[in-house]
Amino acid sequence: MLSGAKTEAAGKKHGLAVITLQIIFIIISAGVAFLIDNPQSGISIIWGGFCALVNVLMLIWRMRQYKQNIDANRHLRLIYRSALERFFVVIGLLAFGMLRLKLQPAAVILGFVLGQVAIVLVPLVRGVLSRARVVK
Repeated sequence: MLSGAKTEAAGKKHGLAVITLQIIFIIISAGVAFLIDNPQSGISIIWGGFCALVNVLMLIWRMRQYKQNIDANRHLRLIYRSALERFFVVIGLLAFGMLRLKLQPAAVILGFVLGQVAIVLVPLVRGVLSRARVVK
C-alpha cells in the first residue's frame, strides 16, 4: 500500500516537473521570437506550446484514471483510446490555430515541439541526477 502511495506521489512530481519545464520553454522561446522576429511569431509559439501542454495534461489525466488491477487487454484498449483522443485534440488545436486564427504555421509547430521536448528532458535529467547521487 505504501509503495502505491509513493508511486502516485512520484507520478505527480514528474507530471508537475514536465508541465513546469514546458511553461518555461514556451515563455522563453516566445519572448525571444517576440523580440527578434515579430509579435505574431511569439503568439504563434505560445499557441503551439499551449497545444503541447494540453497533450501532457490529457496524458496525466488519463494515467490517473487507470487502475492497477485491470487485465492487459483492457489496459491496451485504454492506452489506444487515450492516444487517439490526444491525437485528435492536438491536431484540432493546431489546425484551429493555423487555419482559423491565422497564426504562422512554422512558429506554431516550433512551439509544439519545444513543449514536447520537456517530456523527454525531465526523465533524462532525473536519470543523470540520480546516477550522480549514486556515484558520490
